[in-house]
Amino acid sequence: MPWVNDYTEFQYTAGLLRVVAKNYARIYEGLPMLHGDEVNPFRIAEYKADFDIALSAIGRRRWAGIRGLDFAGYRPYNKLQQAVIADILGWPDTYLEGSGIRRVPQIRGAAYHSMCDRLNGIPPHGTNTRFN
Repeated sequence: MPWVNDYTEFQYTAGLLRVVAKNYARIYEGLPMLHGDEVNPFRIAEYKADFDIALSAIGRRRWAGIRGLDFAGYRPYNKLQQAVIADILGWPDTYLEGSGIRRVPQIRGAAYHSMCDRLNGIPPHGTNTRFN
């Protein structure tokens, strides 16, 4: 688990968020981790809530969960959000590329890293923190 500072502080990682995305539809059945361990069931609801908040924070539309499998229902989301939603729904990169999104792996990586930044308290790029 991504604990730091002598296990006193939890830091989200892109890998953990990818695991949540891949298991989003069945998250309450359990959440396998990168090293084969299962996540504490009491933490799963917290991970899902944090994931939802972070996915909303990286785009222009609030994420309200899975609303069908048709891409048209997800067009109002920005490219970063769509790349993560594609992971949630199991869409291949070619599906997004067919809708006009280019460089899907790079966009997806940027999306997960932006989500981590939000969850770990790092302000969005270009934000002046002197006045916040």
